[in-house]
Amino acid sequence: APRFHGEAPEPRPGMRLGHVPRSVSLPAGSVLKGTMMLPKEDLMKVAQSAGVSLDHVASPDGPRILTSCGSGLTACVIGLGLHQLGMPLTRWAVYDGSWAEWGADQETPIMKRAADGGEEVVPPLK
Repeated sequence: APRFHGEAPEPRPGMRLGHVPRSVSLPAGSVLKGTMMLPKEDLMKVAQSAGVSLDHVASPDGPRILTSCGSGLTACVIGLGLHQLGMPLTRWAVYDGSWAEWGADQETPIMKRAADGGEEVVPPLK
C-alpha cells in the first residue's frame, strides 16, 4: 500500500500522492487466491485486518461502502467480496472515477501518511 499512503510514485502525471480521506487500503489481490475469491472466513479476516468494520454487514440498514481503485476496475472485486460476506448490493457501490479522477482534481481532499505515522493533508499541486 505504498501508493495509498503517498510513499510511492504515482505513475500518472498530474496526480497527487495519497488517498481519499477516511478510506482504508484493501487491495483486490488480498481477497483472491489465484483467480478465485477467498472463502468467506478468510475474506472476513482480510477485511477486518484492513480496517473494514463488518458489524451489521448483512443488514440492509448498515453503513454504505464505496469501493475505489486506480481506475474503477479492481474495485469491483472488492465489492464482490463484500457481497460474498453478505452485504446487500444496495449498500456498496463502485466509484468508477476512482483515483484517476479523485487524485487529478486539485480541489478534492487527499491524505497521506505523516512522518509520525498519522495522517496529513496533501496540498494541491502547483
